[in-house]
Amino acid sequence: MSEKIKSAFDEIYAENELKQNTREYVLKKIEKRHKKSNTIKYVYSLAVCLFIFIIGGYKIYFNTTSIISIDINPSLELEINCFDKVISVEGYNDDGEILANNIDVHFDNYNDAIYEIINSSEISNSISENGLLSIGVVEMDTKQCEKILYDIEKYTENQNNMYCYSMKESDVLEAHKIGLSCGKYHAFLQLQSLNPNITTDEVSQMTMREIRDLIESLSNNNDIEFENGQGNGQCNGRGNGQGNGQCNGQGKMQGKNFNN
Repeated sequence: MSEKIKSAFDEIYAENELKQNTREYVLKKIEKRHKKSNTIKYVYSLAVCLFIFIIGGYKIYFNTTSIISIDINPSLELEINCFDKVISVEGYNDDGEILANNIDVHFDNYNDAIYEIINSSEISNSISENGLLSIGVVEMDTKQCEKILYDIEKYTENQNNMYCYSMKESDVLEAHKIGLSCGKYHAFLQLQSLNPNITTDEVSQMTMREIRDLIESLSNNNDIEFENGQGNGQCNGRGNGQGNGQCNGQGKMQGKNFNN
């Protein structure tokens, strides 16, 4: 009898031990699965945040906050982001497209990009042959525009046949709609006020010196006084000498070292 009782108690102990082991096993599985689930959720959340950061950062970096129009005969524009980096280079006539393809200033600071462009053989040769270089800054971000214009003024003040100016953002769409850079559009408006028959195609292929000479010729014929590239609209020109007057087109003009 005592052996039967002992055997019965042993069976109960075995069952309790099995239950305890089973319970511990199940709890470990649940805990492991819970940790795995949390890890997956963490990785997923991190991936979502990283994706949002990348997309948001991409949009910020490639958002245009200023445009610099460089015109002599090659006409091209640089789009600048909020970090003062060049994010796009676009040629607006045949020579401008060739120059845009021959230089690599993407992601450069605008100062470095302008320096490289001005010192390229295409533009430096034109300047040495009495070409006239204009650098326009479109007012999209006022603070940045003022900074860029200030930097360009410092560079052009000791150079011959160069001037810089600012123009309104509203002119950009009109300029691009008719296939002109902002700088050529500014000059086109001056010519158009003097000769309504002038076409955008004609202006597109003209050098800035040719445009300047034509403006002066038409101005003299019409007894209109022009000083340092001023026509209809408000303008403050600073070149080799000071001049205040009317300027065709919108925006204020600050031109330096403007040689006839």
